[in-house]
Amino acid sequence: MKIAVIGTGGAGMTSAWLLEQEHDVTVFERNPALGGHANTIEVERGGQMHYVDDGFSWFSAKMYPRYLRLLELAEQDTDKVKMTASFTDVQKGRSVFMPPVGFGRVFKLLCNPWGLTHLLRFNTAVKAAEELVAQQITDMTCRQYLDGLKVPKSFKDEFLEPFMSAVWGCPFERTLDCAVYPLMKYNVLHRPAALSYYEWQVVSGGANAYIRKLAALLERATIHVDSPVQRIEKTDSGFIVDSAKTGPLPFDQVVVASGARDALALVSNTLGVEPALQALAKFEYYSARVATHSDDKYMPPNRSHWAVGNVRYDGQSADMTIWHGRNTGQSVFATYVQETLPEETHNLSVFWLPLETPRHFDGQNALKAVQGQQGLWFAGDYTQDIGSHEDAISSAISIAEKLAPKSARLAQIKQDAAA
Repeated sequence: MKIAVIGTGGAGMTSAWLLEQEHDVTVFERNPALGGHANTIEVERGGQMHYVDDGFSWFSAKMYPRYLRLLELAEQDTDKVKMTASFTDVQKGRSVFMPPVGFGRVFKLLCNPWGLTHLLRFNTAVKAAEELVAQQITDMTCRQYLDGLKVPKSFKDEFLEPFMSAVWGCPFERTLDCAVYPLMKYNVLHRPAALSYYEWQVVSGGANAYIRKLAALLERATIHVDSPVQRIEKTDSGFIVDSAKTGPLPFDQVVVASGARDALALVSNTLGVEPALQALAKFEYYSARVATHSDDKYMPPNRSHWAVGNVRYDGQSADMTIWHGRNTGQSVFATYVQETLPEETHNLSVFWLPLETPRHFDGQNALKAVQGQQGLWFAGDYTQDIGSHEDAISSAISIAEKLAPKSARLAQIKQDAAA
């Protein structure tokens, strides 16, 4: 069959890589470069190059088995990261570093009653979420979860809610409307058993490196970059996909590997796919601005509290800053920002991200019911579970199971991921 894949993020490139062994695949990318949210910014600082992933970055063996297997098959190296976090209350002038590994940090924590109390209460909050994560309860909001949590209201308002908002990057005023399941799953599955680090990984050279590796491994598929799709038309025999660069081309099947917002725009005028339109309309999105910069003001005032991920709360909103220069000691950061940009901003990226309310998960269920109808498929992180990069890869695998069940690559990635 002739299959069109629209989008070259993790879901799109994995779809093309899996499907091309059985089909004639053509890939469309609207931007000049491949990658989608696997977006890497290069910043030279202190005589060294730093690779800043401002879309997708960290992953772990526990939550990302298929993605790790894909990296292995693509012969893509990874670097290990000892995950740490800090929380700074700007108004109170207080910070806490998590986890407090080593005698020095434990001693400092014992001398910091505010930090120690918050760390213990945070542990209580994570334990309270274990059951809902295990049962994948997606209809409980953060508001409902916090209302039932037996900790002081001040801790909820001044620590836990800002922490949730910043870590997930969602608008502060909408945090309580979000489902608590995706917000707490990372914390539940990666809570250290004792005073120790939990080990995460990043792609060596930035996340976009593995996208380029996959592109180089394609043997039959054709990729058209800088080629936005203008029209998807349903015909008696399949589809017509019309892009600015290629003009109208016929296909038997179409895989839309983008966010639901873009997918809805692409198929909004496609006749005969009304159930898919109704499912896509359930997903709500918000605009997130990520600045790559070298402004120390976004970090804790005390440099000893600088962590991999740093939450800053000013009483009105919260932001998360990732320290990408941690291995070199350089001030290279990525921060979810509002209106004001940091000083010495190197790059500003804007992403449309799903707001994962309970309605979001209703949309997932509705989309599953219409996948493949009329030959139209949807791939992307929003289609499965919590919207991680693992979910993007899994969505591509699910489609390949239907369209290319004999793909040798499909067998490889499934066998080892299951093991």
